[in-house]
Amino acid sequence: MCEALAIDRGQLERLVCENEVHSFGVDGFRLFPGWKFTEDGMIPFVPEICERAAGLSAAVLHGFMSTVQGGLVHGGQAFSPRDWLRSGWDPDRVVGRLDNLRLR
Repeated sequence: MCEALAIDRGQLERLVCENEVHSFGVDGFRLFPGWKFTEDGMIPFVPEICERAAGLSAAVLHGFMSTVQGGLVHGGQAFSPRDWLRSGWDPDRVVGRLDNLRLR
């Protein structure tokens, strides 16, 4: 993970503690969901998404970020929140949908 982000372990631990990078533990291992990464690093607005996702399971957040959402339409095409943010479009639309998910 450190290599993918071009940072050292201490920086990664700080980012995790500050909810800048979402991770979860499984059997003593820290895992980092693939939805937040591109070949160029992290998608934009991961800290905001992580803050809003507090309390959601890793599976629910992964499903949300990876699934095409009807309310995220640009040029007649619907996008997943991951692809929406990666394209540089309005992050408030994703955050609003995430807030609605948390209220269910």
